[in-house]
Amino acid sequence: MQKRASTRSHSTVPTTPPSASESDPSSAVGAYANEIRNIELYAAAKTKWHEKVAGRNRRIRYGLGIPAALLAAVAGSAAVADWSRLLTAVAAFAAAALSTTLGFIKPEEGRVRHAQLRADWELLEGSAIDMRNDAEQRGVEASRAALTELREQKHQLDRVDV
Repeated sequence: MQKRASTRSHSTVPTTPPSASESDPSSAVGAYANEIRNIELYAAAKTKWHEKVAGRNRRIRYGLGIPAALLAAVAGSAAVADWSRLLTAVAAFAAAALSTTLGFIKPEEGRVRHAQLRADWELLEGSAIDMRNDAEQRGVEASRAALTELREQKHQLDRVDV
């Protein structure tokens, strides 16, 4: 069963902050900075999660691949040395089972995918930090544009990250 991308926006802050008014632009900039901070924290959490999953996939790859190779070597040497047929059969079966599992779950593909997504989320987090730090100098309109750009980048990453 294939997951489908959510069409809902995950943003909880409206485009125009409720505290923003024409007479108080600093509160609008502050509200935009808060939303940018929320995106920054979200991206940081996603970065951490993808790093964790990539590490898990790496451990799965080695956890299945090394025993499969060793068991295949044992089965081969047992067959050549004319050891017990049962030992040869068990080692060959275990090696085949581990190799098949490894081929089925493809942890290397998952590791590469999650490493790329981790890098993408980390880049978004860095952009959010830069935009939040520059929010006061940008002003209301530039902060609104920066927030819109960040929301779009976050939305694109969320669509890929399913």
